[in-house]
Amino acid sequence: MDGHSKDTSLEESSVGRVLVVGAGVAGIRAALDLAEVGYNVVLTDSSPAIGGILAKLDHQFPSDHCGMCRMLPVVGREYASQYCMRKSLFHDKIRILPFSELRSIRGDPGAFEVVLVKLARHVDTEICVGTGYCSDVCPVEVTDEFNQGLTMRKAIYRPVPHNLPNMYIIDAQACSRCGECVQVCPVDAIDLDAADEEVSFAVDAVILAAGTELFDPAELSEQLAYSRSPNVVTALELERLMSASGRFDGTLRRPGDGAAAHKLAWLQCVGSRSRAHGQDFCSSICCMFALKEAVLAHEKGPEDLETTIFYMDMRTFGKDFYRYREYAEQEHGVRLVRCRSRSVEPLDDARLAVRYWDDRSERILTETFDMVILSTGQRPPRAAKELGGLLGMDLSALGYLETLGFEKVRSSRAGIYVCGSFMGLSDISESLTSGSAAAGEACKLLVELGKGCCPEPDLPPERDVSRELASVAVLLCRWNHGKLPQGVELEDLQRQLLQRAGVGEVHVVDELCRGQGYERAAELLRQSSCNRVL
Repeated sequence: MDGHSKDTSLEESSVGRVLVVGAGVAGIRAALDLAEVGYNVVLTDSSPAIGGILAKLDHQFPSDHCGMCRMLPVVGREYASQYCMRKSLFHDKIRILPFSELRSIRGDPGAFEVVLVKLARHVDTEICVGTGYCSDVCPVEVTDEFNQGLTMRKAIYRPVPHNLPNMYIIDAQACSRCGECVQVCPVDAIDLDAADEEVSFAVDAVILAAGTELFDPAELSEQLAYSRSPNVVTALELERLMSASGRFDGTLRRPGDGAAAHKLAWLQCVGSRSRAHGQDFCSSICCMFALKEAVLAHEKGPEDLETTIFYMDMRTFGKDFYRYREYAEQEHGVRLVRCRSRSVEPLDDARLAVRYWDDRSERILTETFDMVILSTGQRPPRAAKELGGLLGMDLSALGYLETLGFEKVRSSRAGIYVCGSFMGLSDISESLTSGSAAAGEACKLLVELGKGCCPEPDLPPERDVSRELASVAVLLCRWNHGKLPQGVELEDLQRQLLQRAGVGEVHVVDELCRGQGYERAAELLRQSSCNRVL
């Protein structure tokens, strides 16, 4: 540990401050709601990137739209991109601390003292410009957690490949410390000897939103062949296989050999509704998850694709959920088979045999498929037990944090609220709702404590430029150790850019990303007549 410090960027103010633990869909929703009202928010997550499981999904049911868009606050189109999780999250009122672990919370509402450990990233994200040179020269490859182990990544990598800005991090356990990345970094952003840092700060309320976990089917390998065949995957692994940023660039292929998949089967309730696995309850998301994936498979797969879902009970209970089921069956020909006692056996490198008890014929039937997808159920997150012990809070019989009866976002400890899967099984829409509810309860507390929002600063009104033709001011950074492609000079690039339509000004600034260069860029923009900046 590199000592303990008081984070000067989180000094106390008259405005209420809330700590949100967990930067998944529920935590981000709560943080955005609080920030939009005017409160200061510290958003932290143990992962090196934010977004949680939702960052791995290209579509969500029942609209098949990008899941992140459901989190956007109601703001003008021109400003909406700053809240889109495909482009990361920016807000003046939100301080994001990824790759951080909660060490302790002491005190009472209005005066909580928080201690966090900021784990060493070994890459200074404030000055990293995301060239990717470091990853190109890194000699170490390990399995990529973001793609569920279906692809490889380097020891220095981007945790979420499609996020902006390009937030690189070094996997300290995988890193060989060869120093190749340090030598090629054009802005000296890499420190292989960086240490963890313990920081403390004060907050008035806390929201716990550390997400959910999914059942690991490895223990069912003998019955379902999960570890015995590469063509048996979980539902989340299939999401990454079909994703545009996944292994097959948005096409549907078998992971075993990369060949086109023509016949797919989904097995429901894997790890759910099972006393043997300690989960004698429905996970609430698996049925719609499978229907959505089957619809997407028809859009991304071959024309002769056949999809079958083997289920115990098809629970499409939410708004428009049953209509989506009918759409899957009638428009795409998704076949639903109610059955029990399923097993999977590899026949060869390409084919899988699914054996099941058919209720209609009352016989054991066998069918052959190219791929089998296991719909793994939700489990109580391990973080619930860890944080519960840390904060002295009780767990429910199912392993979730105990809440106050019908007040589902209020915990047994005053000033600490829960949302998302921390309070029980939740899908995306329910997580969003509970995130907003937790933010509302925190707002009520802050008002009672007399820590209202600051009045808006007396600034000149911003001009709405959304309907004006773009006139872009381009700022190019000249870094003394920078590397440009051979034969390219910044002045040449400056002249070329000035010839582009929509470009109004192009400036070359020495060391734009720091110190005097940053101040020079700010002065240029103050004097500029342009209405966009790059």
